[in-house]
Amino acid sequence: MIFYNSVTILIWHRFNFGGDMLNYFQVISISHEKLETEDLEQFIIKYKTKGELKEKLTSLKNSFDIEELIYLSTCNRLMILMFREDPFDFSEIKELLEKINPNHVSALAHRIEKVVNYHIGSECIRHLFEVASSLQSLVIGEREIFRQFRSAYNECKQFGLTGDNLRLLERCTVSAAKDVYTSTKIGEKPVSIVSLALQSLLNLHPNRNKRVLMVGSGETNTTFGRFLKKHGFGNIVIFNRSFNNAFELSEEIGASAYHLSDLNSYEKGFDIMICCTSATEPVINSEIYRGLVREERDKKVLIDLSIPNNISKNVVASNNVTHINIDSLRSLAQENLQSRQGNIAASRILINYHLDTFTVMYDQRQIEKAFSKLPKEIKSIKDRAIEKVFKQKIEELPEASQELLREMMDYMEKKCVAAPIKLAKELAEK
Repeated sequence: MIFYNSVTILIWHRFNFGGDMLNYFQVISISHEKLETEDLEQFIIKYKTKGELKEKLTSLKNSFDIEELIYLSTCNRLMILMFREDPFDFSEIKELLEKINPNHVSALAHRIEKVVNYHIGSECIRHLFEVASSLQSLVIGEREIFRQFRSAYNECKQFGLTGDNLRLLERCTVSAAKDVYTSTKIGEKPVSIVSLALQSLLNLHPNRNKRVLMVGSGETNTTFGRFLKKHGFGNIVIFNRSFNNAFELSEEIGASAYHLSDLNSYEKGFDIMICCTSATEPVINSEIYRGLVREERDKKVLIDLSIPNNISKNVVASNNVTHINIDSLRSLAQENLQSRQGNIAASRILINYHLDTFTVMYDQRQIEKAFSKLPKEIKSIKDRAIEKVFKQKIEELPEASQELLREMMDYMEKKCVAAPIKLAKELAEK
């Protein structure tokens, strides 16, 4: 009885402590809501290889005593999701962002609190659920952010930056987002950044024989390429760092494929350029642009869906172009938002449910971890009782009685392990 009461007290201790541990979940989020893309790109980690990104994120994690970390960068959002014992204040957030990009962030220091969203505990979890469900996206209802979040988690997991806490949160985030997409009409007749950019292009009434030059063959440009083919564009060339990826897309949409290094010597010109790569520095600078247009003086259409931008500011400012980027699509995105208001309310009801579910699951998980040593300890008590404390008296019993006693002790061992864990889960559910 004393043992059972002690276990009950321990359960309550762990249960209450688990609730406090929800505040270890923290997120720093910067998005299109408060910044233009030109400013947003200043907060993105610059890297050339995955190894360099891993090194920078690991340094960030170690410098700020972060136990687990997920880094998400999209065309309109930067999000750093963390599991960390101590909360941040804004001076420390500024210090963290300066470690990413010292020069640019210092210039924004005077208004850092106005451009950064920082959430802790249940509000952090709610924010993540809403991001993955596209409720925080520039284009409400698009599913690309869901894929991007899962990709960011898997990447950081491979880097060794995540652990059991963010594993459980990722699992529940996926469940919440899927529920929103399937149980509401938030994604019905979906639009996306790509479809809005295409709509802007078509509003210019371009001839379908116009020369289209695509830089990048990732998911965004793959989708754009399919749209172009569907709308009758047939004069397309694709440049990409991986020629095999460019060739694969070119086969699908009837285009020509080149390695990115061939861009410097390409002589056939273009009328429409579409850029979207993972590069953190401009891919199209003034020198490359001059080489592409040569003596042509007609107005070009430049579509840049990258953050940071793939087309340098000097190219846009110094040439006769129509420029379509994330910022120019905001008015179209606002129209999409207004048409989905009712589904946003329904989605948030579902998210509240999944937030409650996560809280219970997380408390249960903390209890399971707290009791992970219990089976070994109880077995040790049983073995000591049989082999030392009561050894002599047990040996005096008949063989059949000894066997029965051992069976009873094995049975009690299992029950003593299962009973407190079961009680703990019931307490967590309440």
